[in-house]
Amino acid sequence: MSYTGLSRRAPFVGALQVSGNDAEAFLQRILTGDLGQLEPGMGQINCSCSVQGRVIANFYLWRLGATSYMLLPPPEMTDFLQQHLATYVLRADVQLECMEYEWSAWIGGPPPTRFQAGAPENILTQPYTGMEQGERLLLRFSGEEPRFLYAIGPDITVRTPPEQPDSKAHNLTPEQWALLDVEAGLPWIGTESSGQFLPQMLYLEKFKAMALDKGCYPGQEVINRLQHQGVLKHRLYRVRSEEDLESGWKLLDGEGTAAGRMLNCAPTETGWVGLAVVKIGAESLHPMDILEQELFIEEPIPKGPAGDATAR
Repeated sequence: MSYTGLSRRAPFVGALQVSGNDAEAFLQRILTGDLGQLEPGMGQINCSCSVQGRVIANFYLWRLGATSYMLLPPPEMTDFLQQHLATYVLRADVQLECMEYEWSAWIGGPPPTRFQAGAPENILTQPYTGMEQGERLLLRFSGEEPRFLYAIGPDITVRTPPEQPDSKAHNLTPEQWALLDVEAGLPWIGTESSGQFLPQMLYLEKFKAMALDKGCYPGQEVINRLQHQGVLKHRLYRVRSEEDLESGWKLLDGEGTAAGRMLNCAPTETGWVGLAVVKIGAESLHPMDILEQELFIEEPIPKGPAGDATAR
């Protein structure tokens, strides 16, 4: 099977490369996740928080080599994330570079043959692993069926996506990719929601994006205190609507008071579905600027009664 639909503007993810002799130590001291066990080719979900413990941005992180990492945030967050991380560089030997790639995505099947031949053991056969070949990247993501992102840099002459012999694989559009994230309960912070929510409100511990037992990082004290002593007042829910949803919407409850904010969302065959951080106990939701549009709360992420939101 041949893949089509490369996009110059990276509709799936943005790309920020962090490199230099101090890259690992730099990221380890400012991100919530633990990079200590990552070998080249391995990845994870991670995030950066403010000193108040609020998530500034979350992203996929891949270790490309001994001194090089690739961060993949939502496309609109790439420049913002670069500027945020730059404030911590100081005298560290670290370079931050927004990368220009063309992307394609698919689901199902094994990795393309050209990548299988040179892949180390466990790379591309496990979720959150990947390979770099020159200016080409192939990254595998989690899911009931494996998801893949393929990227090529601007200096690649032959721009055809790799051949995939397995007929079970099929292309993904950006909307389909976004829908799979919503179905997986994977939230993404955008410019409108940056700096507002604690990692526990986003249930990022499900994706091992926060480490409570590593060295200090911005916001760690607040995050640890909530984890061991606090009770959440807001949590992540899956919501749906028969009409369009939009990331960043402020949400009101039935009494017209602030109830939360819409995060990532995607169209379905019958309407829209999305993830939102919502006040626990809210029974109805409306966008602040479209009061006549009702949002239906489907289920909390993770599933369970409100009492499950207690941070332990």
